[in-house]
Amino acid sequence: MSKIDLRKNWIIRVTGVFFLSSFIVLFLFSDFFLDFAIQNTVVWLLIQQYRWIFILLSLSVLLYFLLRKPYKNSSLIEESLTESRKNYRLVVDNLKDDYFFYRHEVNIPFKYLSASVSNVLGFSKTDFIETFRDLGAANLYNNCFERHKQLEFNDLKQPPFEIEMKNSNGSLCYLEIKEIPVKDDKGNITAIEGIARNITRYRRAEKELMDRENKYHTLFEAANDGFFIMKDDKFIDCNSRITEIFDCKLEDLIMHTPYHYRFSPTTQPDGRSSREKAREKIDLAMCGQPQNFEWVHLRNGSKPFYAEVNLNKFSFNNEDYLLAVIRDIADRKNAEKELLHHEKNFRLIFENSPFGIANFDTQGKITECNEKLLQIFNIDRQWVVGLDLFSVERNHDLVLFMKKCLSGEKGEYKGVYNTKDNTGVNIQALLIPVFDSEQKITGGFGIVQLI
Repeated sequence: MSKIDLRKNWIIRVTGVFFLSSFIVLFLFSDFFLDFAIQNTVVWLLIQQYRWIFILLSLSVLLYFLLRKPYKNSSLIEESLTESRKNYRLVVDNLKDDYFFYRHEVNIPFKYLSASVSNVLGFSKTDFIETFRDLGAANLYNNCFERHKQLEFNDLKQPPFEIEMKNSNGSLCYLEIKEIPVKDDKGNITAIEGIARNITRYRRAEKELMDRENKYHTLFEAANDGFFIMKDDKFIDCNSRITEIFDCKLEDLIMHTPYHYRFSPTTQPDGRSSREKAREKIDLAMCGQPQNFEWVHLRNGSKPFYAEVNLNKFSFNNEDYLLAVIRDIADRKNAEKELLHHEKNFRLIFENSPFGIANFDTQGKITECNEKLLQIFNIDRQWVVGLDLFSVERNHDLVLFMKKCLSGEKGEYKGVYNTKDNTGVNIQALLIPVFDSEQKITGGFGIVQLI
């Protein structure tokens, strides 16, 4: 049997003191003690007459002092308890949309269920208790006592767990459950107290975040351009396209710099050091100035190729990084080189042709001509370039052929061309329309010779 703690059990303590004090008071007012202690007959007689009044008054005063402190303590406890209840009620009311509380007893599921289950799931208490197994909440009760007993046996506590169930609208709802076993004096589990927290919006936000992350990761990997994530001047992550561009493995790139001897030549085409120029671009990008430039990189550590590089700063977890987008423009550079080569050849043909050649736009204005054309008509370049043939009334027949050419029809004109001083020159002109990449006419060429 448990021992009684007299310091905590104030009722037993006060009762004992009162009875002991009462015995002492009765003894002090007894005839034996009065005859022994009081020799004055008048005083003895007075006490004898009012003895019971003195006894009652003494016991009342004693009882008052004995009960005053416990009563005061009891009042303070009651006030504190009332305040705690108010605070608890306030907390529960404020959490009614996010939490509900329940209690299982042996063989009685949901012996207690808070009314806030209606706010969380939309079901009444009765409907939830009757259908919780069909709603997906069977794990809240099934084997809960056995589970906690097993955890107790292994000296473990039940960690919070999650369940997925349907609310009154048929939508999925996610609950985080925390359970506490209630024991009797012998240590046996007699009940399970549970708190269910609605974490649906957090799970949806988490799922949305994961979907977004997967989407961006897919874009990151599937992009035709190479992507680098840089910390300071070192590569810390990249997509698979980068390994194709540089013809190397991922581990060969990570934690190296873009001006490493395996990825860039010592100097760039402008003669500047690759290290110096790369550091300059990186520093500007880290200061918030996006960079877009061309760079010569090395493929497989030996084959140079041109790349277009974009550097942009971004922040993550309060740290600054650079996103480097690298586009292999070797094919474009080769095409530009070939185009320049063709343009150079065309320019040689244009300037050295035995025929006069003129280019005109859709408004009939001459935009370019070669030296032979100036010789044929004996005119200055300054006068002919910019000449609007459509606005000149002379050479009406030639203008008609030019308009046919600008409608997409190739034609040949033979006749007289009247110069600005009304000198007639017999010419033969082949008129060829010029198209752009979208097959729109941008002007025409005229190839002229004397006949």
